[in-house]
Amino acid sequence: FFTLRRLVVESSPAQPRRATPLPHTTTTMGAKDGDVPKLVYFDFAGGRAEHIRQAFEINEAKWEDVRVKSEEFAKEWKPKAPYGSLPVLVVGDEMIAQSVGIMVYAAQQGNKSVWPSDPVAQAKCLSLMLAVEDTLQAAPKSKDKDELKKLREEYAAGALTKFLKGMEATLNDDGYTVGSSITFGDLAVNMVVSALKGGFFDHVPTTIVDGYPRMLKCAANVQANEKVKAFTAKHAKKAE
Repeated sequence: FFTLRRLVVESSPAQPRRATPLPHTTTTMGAKDGDVPKLVYFDFAGGRAEHIRQAFEINEAKWEDVRVKSEEFAKEWKPKAPYGSLPVLVVGDEMIAQSVGIMVYAAQQGNKSVWPSDPVAQAKCLSLMLAVEDTLQAAPKSKDKDELKKLREEYAAGALTKFLKGMEATLNDDGYTVGSSITFGDLAVNMVVSALKGGFFDHVPTTIVDGYPRMLKCAANVQANEKVKAFTAKHAKKAE
């Protein structure tokens, strides 16, 4: 059987394989050329979307900043958001959830200023973003005030310190993830620095990042960016 099968195979003329051409598309899935992405998040600075807003602005990209109140979120967005939470990015017929996924899109829009061209640099920035997400997710919660205080103090001394040390080691001496210009990794670091210094977590000292000079430089670099300053000032006036 083996000999016969081998003879049949060897005596059969080789047939060239033809690849089936894929239809040409300039965009993917439910998005079309000209669709303006809409970033939907709550009507305040900070949280899980401010660094994405900053990415769009630094990149000089076309985008729409959709800010919703809590009532509007509960009624309109929570039922249709993929995970029942914000932010979400709407591009054409597509709705993208989770801030890391949204940032990967936003960082590559417009002039792509915050998206490094080198794959290793891209991976480094993404690893920082994921570390920031892990940092925020690791914060313990409890309805009991005394227990929450105990858990948050343990978090500050343990998991949070570990994450901060890792981020500090990833940044260079000038406070950048890579090179000497702002990338989406830096925007993520600024987010966590701003959250901690702003007292986002009860029972976590607002001075906890003071011992991490590279992270402080990183946040200062982002906040000194002219496009970030203009965007922040614009919405500060609207809030008055």
